Amino acid sequence: MLGRRNFLAICGFQAAQSACGNALAEKRAFTFGYSTYAMKNFDATDAIREIRGVGFESLELCLLPGWPTEPSKLDDNSRKKIREEILKSKLKLTALMEHLVPTADPNQAKALEKRVKLACQMAMDLNPQKPPLLQTVLGSGDFEKLRPLYEATLKGWAGIAGEHKVVLAIKPHRFGAMTLPSQAVTLIENIKSPWLKIVYDPSHLMFRGIDIYEELKKAQPYLAHVAIKEDRK
Repeated sequence: MLGRRNFLAICGFQAAQSACGNALAEKRAFTFGYSTYAMKNFDATDAIREIRGVGFESLELCLLPGWPTEPSKLDDNSRKKIREEILKSKLKLTALMEHLVPTADPNQAKALEKRVKLACQMAMDLNPQKPPLLQTVLGSGDFEKLRPLYEATLKGWAGIAGEHKVVLAIKPHRFGAMTLPSQAVTLIENIKSPWLKIVYDPSHLMFRGIDIYEELKKAQPYLAHVAIKEDRK
């Protein structure tokens, strides 16, 4: 079982490699961050200060409807304030979180494309030199039945992300149709976009009789973001 403490030990080893001058380790070293997904009632700038105050190194902003960083609610001045607060905090903005569920309904699909564009523009507004990735789950259902829809939808979304130089990272979820990293790999290898990557969250694999190390090995070539948290029976 890859618990939080073991995972942090691995991260610590990577940091040690980086400190010793290993260029490859430095390039791939993790930062230890926190997401505002758990801070819905915090003003964005207050959340950034709190996360920095705890001692985290990086930040993920939640863009879901109802959160204070929902892109449609933020004008240019609001985005400027958030960007300035991130720079002031010296936190690395690594990711933006969305919840985008592919659909065959053309009107809903168009609305989702708009959300992808708004999220990618937000990424560019907050860090035009190195925009954060955009991560999402894909909803529930039967993976094999939904795979053609997923592939067609993700190809379009990845195209939008690529236009903005933003990585789109899909997250296998315990209760999702795409429930395994290996399924995400199948989608990515069929779509063949350099802008489509994987979020690896071992908490969605634990206690399911799944070899999480084997799943991690499959995901590794496409890995862009890692989520960690405690997961108890």
